[in-house]
Amino acid sequence: MVADVAAQQVDIVKIRVDDNLGTAPKMSREVYRAVIEAAHARGLRVAVHLYYLADAKDLVLYSGADFVAHSVRDQAVDMAFVSAMRAKGLCYSPTLMREVSTFVFGSTPGFFTDSLFLAHANRQWVATLQEPARQEAMRRSASARRYEMQLPIAKRNLKHLADAGVPIAMGTDTGPMGRFQGYFELMELEMMVEAGLTPRQALLSATRDAARCMHVDRHLG
Repeated sequence: MVADVAAQQVDIVKIRVDDNLGTAPKMSREVYRAVIEAAHARGLRVAVHLYYLADAKDLVLYSGADFVAHSVRDQAVDMAFVSAMRAKGLCYSPTLMREVSTFVFGSTPGFFTDSLFLAHANRQWVATLQEPARQEAMRRSASARRYEMQLPIAKRNLKHLADAGVPIAMGTDTGPMGRFQGYFELMELEMMVEAGLTPRQALLSATRDAARCMHVDRHLG
């Protein structure tokens, strides 16, 4: 699979090391280390979708991952992880709005009345997300409640990592239904400031620092 994507001249390989809150098998250490080795042999970096601190530490400290995509959300990051991220110059993309999207549509969110949102939003999505049965299902969802409960952990971890000098790249995981491209990026910036970053830090995470993390800062950012 790495050879196939490398042949497409991609810039980065992304893998998923996550068990969907214990409901699905997780990529094993043996497999993800093989993927990382194969990618590095082709001159490609590897970004990792993850959730748990234990996985993040193994991937960063011992397995050679190059980019952390999505927050560590199960517990506070520790100094071993923070120090390794900083020492290796690895970037962290918290995607806080990805978490919000997992629970916010249990009712009709306030931003559905924002004229800026409505000017560009996918109206079919907006209608679907207001269906009573769909909202009820989200209100009853155990995973939605867990993601909501662990969002504060993600925000504290973002603040801790930023304070330690770890490069932060703004991201939202937009694209799937209910994650509205453009508007969610604006909300992401607001949430990063709520988490304790300065407005300047948040703006740089979406411009200069994101470009550096993606190795395109000679042209963008």
